[in-house]
Amino acid sequence: MTQQERRDYWQQHITEWQASGLSGMAFCQQQSLTYHQFSYWRQKFMSRESADAQPQAGFTTVIPTSTASPEKSTPLA
Repeated sequence: MTQQERRDYWQQHITEWQASGLSGMAFCQQQSLTYHQFSYWRQKFMSRESADAQPQAGFTTVIPTSTASPEKSTPLA
């Protein structure tokens, strides 16, 4: 099984578990999964989701929306 296949396999199980309403242990018993492997992948996917949900600090592009030309200002004396 390739790394991507393994990731997809566990992603599918985590998604099914979330929809099941069962505890992690009960879901693993029902599906004949090893609980510590399930916990590892659940944590891995959950930490990635929370990292994606946090706003990133940094710069952004500002695009002016006004099409009016700037007013000429008079120089200060």
